[in-house]
Amino acid sequence: MKQLLNTAGVAQVEATILALPPQEFKRETNLLRQDLPLWLQRHVQLTEPEVRQLNEMPEQFKKDLAEAIALTWENGGIVSFTKNGEKSKDEENENPKDIFFKEHKVSAWRVGSTESTIYTTLSIEIVYR
Repeated sequence: MKQLLNTAGVAQVEATILALPPQEFKRETNLLRQDLPLWLQRHVQLTEPEVRQLNEMPEQFKKDLAEAIALTWENGGIVSFTKNGEKSKDEENENPKDIFFKEHKVSAWRVGSTESTIYTTLSIEIVYR
């Protein structure tokens, strides 16, 4: 079932993907890396303008975003997704928005351990202007 493109919907997609058996998980991350817009359309309810915007997104941005999501999941991290601001009521003349993604690496050391651990998280934010 496709989820809404909001915080709860993206979290549900992520939980479903992370719960997959290893072979299916690998297949999903490979598909994500190959075609981000198609992968999103398979998992998230998108409006026509959102599909158009995904297809208009610069190729390098799509590639970098897909790689960041896949690597975060493969390293056991989670993706934080938020939308801020007001979406236009007129879908065809939707107000401008910016899409940001930021990778975070957090190092942790447990007292008594000889090694530290690095955790990776990813934040994706859509901001309507």
